[in-house]
Amino acid sequence: AMQLSSVAIGMIAFFTYPVMTVLIEPLINKTQLKLVDVISGIAVLAGVIMLIPEANLNNDTTLGIIVGVISAALFTCRNLLHKRVFSQYSG
Repeated sequence: AMQLSSVAIGMIAFFTYPVMTVLIEPLINKTQLKLVDVISGIAVLAGVIMLIPEANLNNDTTLGIIVGVISAALFTCRNLLHKRVFSQYSG
């Protein structure tokens, strides 16, 4: 993402992973999703959408945002799997 656009765009897109984690974790653990988390998710989504200069895949900034968000989704999956599989082991 950073190679396609800029470090700022790549970091902003990647650091959507905490919001993704907060939204996906209750679905996996079958717990109640909090309204404040949904509102935060909508705010982050709106912020990332405002970064997109044009809805065109030929634009490097748009591609950088897409790659950053995909990276964030994969990092979310990694964190949730890590928590599920390795939570019984001590440091």
